[in-house]
Parts: sequence; structure tokens; C-alpha cells
Amino acid sequence: MREGARRMGVARVSRILRTGVAFAFVGCMCIVLTLFVLPWIRLRSANPEERQLQSQKAIHGMQGRFLNLTIRSGLMVHHTEGLERLGPGSLIIANHPSLIDAPLLMAKLSQLDCVTKDANARNPFLRGIITGAGYLSNADGARLVETAVERLQCGRSLLLFPEGTRSP
Repeated sequence: MREGARRMGVARVSRILRTGVAFAFVGCMCIVLTLFVLPWIRLRSANPEERQLQSQKAIHGMQGRFLNLTIRSGLMVHHTEGLERLGPGSLIIANHPSLIDAPLLMAKLSQLDCVTKDANARNPFLRGIITGAGYLSNADGARLVETAVERLQCGRSLLLFPEGTRSP
């Protein structure tokens, strides 16, 4: 019985360490995106829409690397189905049961405008990324709806979590 409990304790510590590494990876990638990648994109293009789309592709790549890390480290197994049916101009309305749903969708879809809560838009680690990618803050509801409709009409896909935060 003691040996089984010891193995469970080692497995738990191992999982906590792997989770910590995954979160540290995301933090480091946010810093790299904010300090290097997104400024480089801004320098290369004068067109704001093109900059947003290039920034979203960079975020897509970072989230893909994060997803691969979580799978390879045994933290997560996932299965997606039907993403190929999401064409340009798709409105994706999702629940928000964990911290992984938005990164998973960003990893799978190279263009994705996200509606984010205002607190994220003010977060120093996320602010540059949210601004660079042209994500939409929920601070002004009327403006949010107007901008979301414009983006959808231009053929851009939009991710919205109607609950506004993680659900139980």
C-alpha cells in the first residue's frame, strides 16, 4: 500500500511540474510575441488589417506549439471534429469550461478574432498580443457588436464566449 501511495505522490508532483513548465512556456511565448514578433510585424506592414492577420498567424503558431507540448508531456489528450466545416466568416460560440479551450481553438484556426474580457485587454502580459491581433474587448457592448458584424462581413472568423468567463 505504501508503494502505491508513493507512486501516486510522485505522479502528482510530476504532473504539477509539467503543468508549471507548460504555463511558463505560455508566459515566455507571450513575452517573445510582445517584444519581438509583433513589433516586427508592425514594422513590415502599414496595413492594420494585414498586421492583425499576421499577428493572429503568429499566435496560431505559438498556440500550436503549446498544444504539442501539452500532448507530448502527457498533460492533455484532445480530439477535434468538424473544424474543416468552419469557413471564413464563421461565428464560433463556445462555452468556457477551462483555460485550454481558447488556446486549442487558436491552435487549430489560423485566423480567429476573439472577443476578450476587458480585464484581459488591460493585463500587461496580454495587452500587446490582444492589441496586435485586433482582438475585441467587451468593454463597450455597442461598439463590440458593430465591430464584430464588420469583421464577419469581411469574411473573418470570430470566437465568442457568451458566458464571459469559465463555466463550471
